[in-house]
Formats: sequence, C-alpha cells, structure tokens
Amino acid sequence: MGRSAVVVVLSAALLCAVALASNQRQREGARSLKVTSRHAVVPSFSESTCSALPTLICNVQPTDGNQVSGTVYLTPIWSQRSADSQSFACYTRVTASIAGLPGPKHGFHAHTYGDLSSADGKSTGGHFTNPAGTDAQHGYPGDATRHWGDFGNLHVGADGIAEYDRIDDVIRLGGMVGRSITIHAEDDKGVEEQPSGGAGSRVAYCVIGYANPAVVADA
Repeated sequence: MGRSAVVVVLSAALLCAVALASNQRQREGARSLKVTSRHAVVPSFSESTCSALPTLICNVQPTDGNQVSGTVYLTPIWSQRSADSQSFACYTRVTASIAGLPGPKHGFHAHTYGDLSSADGKSTGGHFTNPAGTDAQHGYPGDATRHWGDFGNLHVGADGIAEYDRIDDVIRLGGMVGRSITIHAEDDKGVEEQPSGGAGSRVAYCVIGYANPAVVADA
C-alpha cells in the first residue's frame, strides 16, 4: 500500500472516531437534558412554595328571590397529612361566612362552570367532579370517594350567619379557578342521595377567581 493510500485510510478512521465521540456526547447531553427538564416540570412543594400560592375568592350573590350574601376563600395551607403524621403537605383551606340563609343547613358545593347568567343558578352546571372530568360518586368532604366540589353543608348559627372552615386534602387551587360555588336550599344528604346530595334548588352562587393580595392582607 502506498503512502498516500495509508494517509487516506488513517484520515477516514480518524473522522469515524470523531463522529462516534460526537454522537456519544450528544446522547449523554440528551439524557442530561431530559433529567433536568423532568425535575423542572414537577417541582417539590415546600412550606415556602405552598404559602406563595395565590388565594382564591368567591363573592356570593343570591339567585332570584333570595337574599344571600357572603364570601368564600380558598387559601393554601402547609399542614400535617394526619394528626399522628410527622410529614406535611400543601392543602387547601376553605373558609366561608354567609348571611341570609333560611337555615339550618344548606348544601355547599363547587360546580363545574363559572357561569352566573341564569337567575336560578342552573347555569353553573353540576358538581365539579375533578379536573379530568371522570365520573365519581358524590359524598361528604371526608369520604374516601367524592367530587372535588363536595364541601358538605353550611350550618347557620344563632346569629343567622353560617361559618365554614375546613382543610381539604383533595382539591388543588389551580383546578378551582373559574369554577363556581353554589349554595342550595336544603341540606346535602351525602352518599345516600346520588348524584349530588339531594340538596334542592340553588339559593346563591359565585365565581372563583384570584383574590387581590392587598385586599386580603387588609381583611
């Protein structure tokens, strides 16, 4: 083999080695990018990231023929997973103060649509089951199977005001924006009354939206 032929063969071998090394670096880089992006997309909640989530508000107004008013707040809360647990998670605290209810108990639910266009409240649709829209059995807030919108009942006090305060370990704030809250004329009877608790007509409703942080701070 002549010297020029040897040079050609060596050059070809060198180019092949460089190409293989380059491909290997590209594959390793791709794996690294995939791992990095996966961790970026699914961050872990900490107490600080939980408390930084926005508060949601729902300003209650009456349906036709009723005189109900009040406010519902959904706020992030860093809480123990259970009374005997040492681990914490980011949950949603639901609080409400409602006036003008005839009493003594009224079904209290999140509904699918933030549409208040009908005077009877029916434009809010049915219970908000979950973000995926999959079927689920109606229940009370503490039941193993329930809708995201199953908040149970409002209990009217001696002063005529219904106060509600519960930490919910099912709903997530991001899935509630743009939904509605509906208050019913009768009590929610739980799992015995499917598909929505048999709570009767709708006496009040509101759309869930982002609260103004400055207003919440002064409240």
